[in-house]
Amino acid sequence: MEGPWLDQLARENSICDIIMKTDEKQTMEVVEHLLHAITDVGLHHSQAGTWSVSTDSGIKDLMDQAVANKTYDVSSYKAMPDGIRRRVEIQEYAYWLITTGWDIQTAYGPEVSSEWPVNTREGLASSHPDAMVFFDQAVTKVLTPPTAEVLSSFQ
Repeated sequence: MEGPWLDQLARENSICDIIMKTDEKQTMEVVEHLLHAITDVGLHHSQAGTWSVSTDSGIKDLMDQAVANKTYDVSSYKAMPDGIRRRVEIQEYAYWLITTGWDIQTAYGPEVSSEWPVNTREGLASSHPDAMVFFDQAVTKVLTPPTAEVLSSFQ
């Protein structure tokens, strides 16, 4: 697949993700990359003021706050070019925020992550209260958590 349409698609949307088969944490691999597509493309275009990954937005401002208060460590992305880095940092932040707000990190996510040290909804509410407000106001308007049955089907 080649052509100018693909170049334009790559410039205007995130097409960097693939869902890979892993031996561990397959459920979160699927959830993570589905959320990247939903937030990077769908919500980025349909609700830019809240979800844009390329300009100032509610999710970017909240991410900056999380970096400043050390709730989110973006140091592993420093070598990326600026535009790509910003998009990746925001997409990863959105993934962490949504799955923690859904309270599925403990059951399906990594045991400990230096990038995101909070893995429960309660921990998120106490360490990053503005994130819970955003979650309750912005995330729950457009996304519902997958059921346990759906999550187990990703294994």
